[in-house]
Amino acid sequence: MNGDSSAAIPVGQKKALAAMDLPSGTAWAYNAALTSQGRVPRNWLEAMAMLKRILMVLVVALAAVAFVASATAQKKKYPWEKDPGPIAGKWKATCPASGNFIIEFRIVGEKKASGTVAELGNAGKYGYKVGEEIFRVAADDFGDWVGQLKWRSVAGAERWDPIRLVATQDKLNATMTTDDCYKNMPRVK
Repeated sequence: MNGDSSAAIPVGQKKALAAMDLPSGTAWAYNAALTSQGRVPRNWLEAMAMLKRILMVLVVALAAVAFVASATAQKKKYPWEKDPGPIAGKWKATCPASGNFIIEFRIVGEKKASGTVAELGNAGKYGYKVGEEIFRVAADDFGDWVGQLKWRSVAGAERWDPIRLVATQDKLNATMTTDDCYKNMPRVK
């Protein structure tokens, strides 16, 4: 062959492949993939066997792509990206008006958390109930928890306000909030 892959291609196929404007090695591989070992199937049984081989190759290729995609999905997108802060657990609200108001955060899914009322303290006067969800947050690329806080007034007004929380091992701090009760909350052990 002397390094020339076109020598193995029959003359009739060389003309057809030249019309496709592909390098001869690429064209030969293309032709071999579409036919069974370089030849056209002679009957429907050979055609079905060839189709079965092609489908198997496609299934394996799709599985490989899915595996690579799932492996890359769990990697960090940016070199400066941080893991989410340790929000799971119980935290005591810091405003004196709420008394021993304790919120418990649970991780829900990969990067989401839900905060529910664990102990009412004096917050019952706002209409909160034990087990009620009052936080819906998700971890951002900086490791902070960003989402919504269910706020209530004594008069019964209720709304979902935006909130940003920074969690460390012993403190949960609301750096962006409309309510001071969630600033510098200590972890309850």
